Amino acid sequence: MTLSGQQILGRDYPTMHGPVINMNGSSPERLVEDMLVVIHAASDLVAALRAATPHGRDYQTVRPEVASDTHDRMVLEGMIADVRNIRNQFERIAERIALDHIKR
Repeated sequence: MTLSGQQILGRDYPTMHGPVINMNGSSPERLVEDMLVVIHAASDLVAALRAATPHGRDYQTVRPEVASDTHDRMVLEGMIADVRNIRNQFERIAERIALDHIKR
């Protein structure tokens, strides 16, 4: 896709625009709460991926067909970047809704 998108999980996705707040839809508070669930889950996933990042000591082998720790680290870094992109889109939309529609 080329709608001013970005790479997410190896695919091009357009940037999310977010909902249009109206009296027949969900409340701004509910929309932000739902987005915060995604944001927190994405943050937890990034932390879990970081914890699972391999170390060279886990790849001590003489078999050349076994993937190297460098390769697997690079794959995980790509996954982490994709999850952060997803989280960033939801953060941007939640912030916009909160600033524009939720009274403090």
